[in-house]
Amino acid sequence: MKKLNIFSILIFSLLAFMACTDESDHIKLDNSGSFDKPILEQKVLQDFVIEDNTNLSDSIGYWKWNAANFNVQSPAAYNIQVDTTASFNTATSVATTANTYMQLTYDILNKTALRFVSGAEKITLYFRVKASLGTAEADPILYSDTQKITFTCRPSIKSVLYIVGNGLVGWTIDREKIGEDLQLFFADNSNDADAKYTYTGTFNNGELKFPTEAGVWASTYAYEGGKLSPNNVGGNFATGAEGLYTLSVDLKTLDITFEKYTEEVKTYTQMEAIGDALNGWGDGEGIKMKNVATHVWIAYPIKVKAGGFKFKADNNWDLSWGAISETQPELPFGKIGDKNINIEDAGDYFIAFNSLSGNYIVIPVKSLK
Repeated sequence: MKKLNIFSILIFSLLAFMACTDESDHIKLDNSGSFDKPILEQKVLQDFVIEDNTNLSDSIGYWKWNAANFNVQSPAAYNIQVDTTASFNTATSVATTANTYMQLTYDILNKTALRFVSGAEKITLYFRVKASLGTAEADPILYSDTQKITFTCRPSIKSVLYIVGNGLVGWTIDREKIGEDLQLFFADNSNDADAKYTYTGTFNNGELKFPTEAGVWASTYAYEGGKLSPNNVGGNFATGAEGLYTLSVDLKTLDITFEKYTEEVKTYTQMEAIGDALNGWGDGEGIKMKNVATHVWIAYPIKVKAGGFKFKADNNWDLSWGAISETQPELPFGKIGDKNINIEDAGDYFIAFNSLSGNYIVIPVKSLK
């Protein structure tokens, strides 16, 4: 009888130990159902217009919410969601955070709006906070009430600007001549906080104009009184010289400069775009680019997948270039570095590289005007 009692005690102790171990390995939620959802409070401007001279970094208000309560000793994670309807059927994320406060700027809201529209447009966006335990967003999920903001957004990325004329290649303005007679200006960045464009290459002694849209003369920048002149009012810009020059324009100040290029000149016999955004990284997998003007190479149209790529000259990885940063600002404009140029959205693209200035353009064909 004593042996039986001792054996029973041992079995009971083992089961109790296993239960304790299991309890320590898993967080148990209180089954009382008394979770507290976040309550979203919004203090923000309404019915405003984001204009060309708006300082996008300015604060326009904030969101704050109380901490969600899951009845466990574990912090919640918050995903601020946005959609164009209060049903959130196509919701996307604005930000994820462990905080319960977020300051809003014109830039945040403008970029959020441009996920849904492509140009200047009045839009109403609906927001809510999605609370969960951990970043994996496993059940249970708690949602806040909904807030909305109505405003007029604007494109925050530089538009393309062309060069046409016998001062560079030729005068044909038709869309079929994009990358040929109709050369694209480059830029150091895509942020339209400035409106500066540049093109370094071999110019002819001839004349130029600067279209904003292929096939359209009415919106072209002409030249008058030493300045650029919108809406094709005025004459042509005369280069007055032949050789290597840097042409720079500023569409805000309407200034234009044409300066002799005096730095070292390196030339290459071939250029390719190579990477997993194209055919792959291996030898022979690069896409050969066309040399359309001195030191300017293009691939157009070219099918691009989500992934990264670089430019490589003369089949030599020592002569290769990418982006300044893996998280470079929005395309299409950039300047070279040693990181991959990353593509998020697959599709047909126009790609150009200026091997003299180190500028590149990567833009979906559908975004070329």
